[in-house]
Amino acid sequence: FAQQYRFAAAESVDESAAARAIAFVLVGSIGGALVGPAIASSLAIPIWDVPWLGAFLAVACLNLSAGVLLLGLRVQEAVVLPGASSEGRTVSQLLGSPRFLIAMLTGLVAQGMMAFIMTATPVSMHVIDGHDLASTASVIRAHVLAMYLPSLVSALLVGWLGVRLLLWIGVLALAATLVVGLQGHAWLHYWWALVLLGVGWNFLFVGGTSLLVASYAPE
Repeated sequence: FAQQYRFAAAESVDESAAARAIAFVLVGSIGGALVGPAIASSLAIPIWDVPWLGAFLAVACLNLSAGVLLLGLRVQEAVVLPGASSEGRTVSQLLGSPRFLIAMLTGLVAQGMMAFIMTATPVSMHVIDGHDLASTASVIRAHVLAMYLPSLVSALLVGWLGVRLLLWIGVLALAATLVVGLQGHAWLHYWWALVLLGVGWNFLFVGGTSLLVASYAPE
């Protein structure tokens, strides 16, 4: 659900500032990259004989805190320009737009690949390859930082390089993730693969969301 914040941010500013608004939302997750793995590793304790319950209770408290903050959110209403169609395009017309399809596919590829690899990594590292919990958490921390730190410059890159080139760089980063990940199971293999995965996800996510916002009219 937190990933949807970027749409509210993009629709609350002019189209020219959408990429910057999206990037700012993602920058906020840098704090999560630092705090999240620490909470997971330090609170990975059984409560009432339930493994990991401490970590899950901490996640619940963090989400409740975010919910309290969101009660103060005031999203601007969309302004329809004079003379614009009140109905807009149909869903089938929107789905037939090449710009919309590219935006949707980049989001699917970025989120799907990131979720599959990131979720499998702790199991592969800790359970199968025997890396300790601290080493596993350090790789996940580096990955999450790589997902969100590029947001400090990705909005600028959209302006300098254009959305299309940024998307291609993201695709190349994801391809490099697979190449590095297939080379071995040492800590460095995991670290570099997950960092490349994070950077590729960011570029595709910021670029694809910017493209998506530009593919539909206010109405």
